[in-house]
Amino acid sequence: MTEHTPGPWVMNYRGTIGHIKSIADIRSGLSPTVTKFGEGFSANSISHEESLANARLIAAAPELLAAMKQCLQLIEHIEAQHFRNFDAGNVARDAIQKATGVRPPEVV
Repeated sequence: MTEHTPGPWVMNYRGTIGHIKSIADIRSGLSPTVTKFGEGFSANSISHEESLANARLIAAAPELLAAMKQCLQLIEHIEAQHFRNFDAGNVARDAIQKATGVRPPEVV
């Protein structure tokens, strides 16, 4: 069971009209808005392109987490065969911990 809003998430980009801020909503089928952000909020705002890149990355987060968990299973199988942990496994465990708040246990 996940604590985050279940995916898939999609980005809904509304664009820019004149000097009005651009908005990107991240939505899921279960929640009208997972998060919303944009540019034009202050003089220190990030660029329009960076804002959209962030939205795409956030929208892909549930699938990236699921893929990382699958990759870790494969890495752990190889680690068990070699009786040692590999850097790739530790990177995957770190990423999963960052996303979930819980570090997967090491197999070896």
